[in-house]
Amino acid sequence: MDRQSTVLLAAAILAVAGRPCSAQDVAPPTPVNPGDQAGAQVDRPGDEQDATDPDSVRLRFNFSGAPFAQVLDFFARETGLPVIREASVPAGAMTFISAADYSLRDALEILNLNLAMHQRIVVREKNFLYLRTLEDAARKPGPVFDGTDFESVDPSQYLTITIPLSNSNVTNVAEKIKPLVKAPGLVTPVEAQNMLIVVETAAQCQRIREIVEHIDAVRPVDSQYKIFTLRHAKAAQAVEALKGLVGQRILKQIIEKDGKIRQVEQIDVAGLNLQADERLNAIIAVGSAARIQTVEELIALLDAPEGGIEAGETRLSTFALRTVTPSQAKTQL
Repeated sequence: MDRQSTVLLAAAILAVAGRPCSAQDVAPPTPVNPGDQAGAQVDRPGDEQDATDPDSVRLRFNFSGAPFAQVLDFFARETGLPVIREASVPAGAMTFISAADYSLRDALEILNLNLAMHQRIVVREKNFLYLRTLEDAARKPGPVFDGTDFESVDPSQYLTITIPLSNSNVTNVAEKIKPLVKAPGLVTPVEAQNMLIVVETAAQCQRIREIVEHIDAVRPVDSQYKIFTLRHAKAAQAVEALKGLVGQRILKQIIEKDGKIRQVEQIDVAGLNLQADERLNAIIAVGSAARIQTVEELIALLDAPEGGIEAGETRLSTFALRTVTPSQAKTQL
């Protein structure tokens, strides 16, 4: 039976039932997108959403034993973000059943939780999604995250953060938090700046940062102070030199009243307080024993007289010669 006959038959049945009807009242069946029958459901952007903005897309999906290749194609199609495969697609399948809809950030987190057991991760960078191994994701170059807004980052994304310490010894803290860092992540102490470098997922970076901040809030039991009297160098100049040697340069942006942005460079000497006493020509240092020792070694170098010896001072040294005679050495000199 052709379509026209079907429509006329439906109209006749309704007419017999006493209801007015015309052939135009019977709507043709709605076409079905074959892609939506592959074990997934999606809420497509409505009029209130910007279909060109992946961040505005709300995804509702259900997968039952769907191959990861199919899942990746689904994410690429529905978000408009092409998937670049820098690693092979794992051979496993994904099962996820939920009636809720998710933002792109939350949807990627769900996907990455399922990929993690296969040592894979999907990372969004601008207008692309990258499939990578966990090791490559942790080693890929990227900006250092300042750690002020973890909510804007996919919790499964690998980040590099720095954590300056004011009171605690960075080497000791690094040893304590190493069990919290899972390969391919890493934690590296930078002793000169008393600062930690951590590479981990965003969720774990946030947790580690909070733990370290609580540890560093307590002043160390070995905190002490020492006064270094200088013989040759000027105290104020020596303090500036010390800050440059043991401090960390931080570039801050200040927005003026007229809207102009001004950059200011500051030096943060974590775990150490240095003050110059010009009256005594001395340096007062307050900090942990390890930091005080570092300052003492540097002051010994900075406070040396010009040329390494006192002006006009004569120094006698003897040298044992093995391959030449004293006369030959004298001629060469």
